[in-house]
Amino acid sequence: MKITLEKYKAIDAITADRSLSEIDKTLYCICALYDYAPEQLDKEDPLKVIKMAAKMEKVFKFKISAPAVIGIYKINYDISSITFGQYIELSYFFQFNAIDKSNYILATVATSIIKKSHSKIANYFSSKSIGVISGAMAKIRAGYVALNKEFGALFGLDDEVHPDANKDSFMTQFNNRYGWIYSAEAVAMYERISVEQAYKLPIRRALNDLVYLKQKQKYEYLLTKK
Repeated sequence: MKITLEKYKAIDAITADRSLSEIDKTLYCICALYDYAPEQLDKEDPLKVIKMAAKMEKVFKFKISAPAVIGIYKINYDISSITFGQYIELSYFFQFNAIDKSNYILATVATSIIKKSHSKIANYFSSKSIGVISGAMAKIRAGYVALNKEFGALFGLDDEVHPDANKDSFMTQFNNRYGWIYSAEAVAMYERISVEQAYKLPIRRALNDLVYLKQKQKYEYLLTKK
C-alpha cells in the first residue's frame, strides 16, 4: 500500500497535535490512512484494528525516488534554467514547511502539454506517492540551494550600506515581505521592460542584474561618503 502526499500530510498533522494522546494519534492516523470515519473504526473488530496499525508502520518505510516524470508532468530539476518568476515562487514556498508546500513547489517546476492552473497542478501532486514527492522535493531544494550559493553576495542587507539594520527594523521587515516584488520592479526598470516581462527572464540573467544593481548601490553610497 502506497501512501499519498495528501494522506501523509494529514497523518503528519495528527502526530504533531500535542492535545492528543498517543493512542488517539494512532487511531486517528489509521482513520486517515484507511479512509475510515472515527465512528466506523470504533465498530471494527479490535484484532483487525491492531493489524491495520501494524501495517501502517510498514507504509511509512517508503522508498524515495526523484523521477524525471511524475504522472503526466515532466519535472525540471535544473533550477538554473527556470524563469525569474518561477524562482520567486520557489523562494516563497520554501519559507514554509517543506512537506506542506511540496505539491506547490513541484507545480512550479512541472511542465506538460496539458495547460492547467498552478493550483490544479498542485492538487494533482497531492494524490501521488510520498516517496516520489519527497525525492523530487529533495532534488529541487538541492538545486535551489546551489543556485543561491552561487549568488550568495546578493542576499541580505549590506552591513556597510545599512549599518543600523536589524531584524526588527522596517527595512528588514519590508525586505522579508516584499523583497522579491521590489527586486522584480528593479530588474524591470534596469532592463527597460515591464514587470511581467521581468518575471519571464532567465533566472541567471535576473540574478546577475540584481547583483549589479546591489553593487552599484554600494558604489554610489561610498562615493557620497568621500
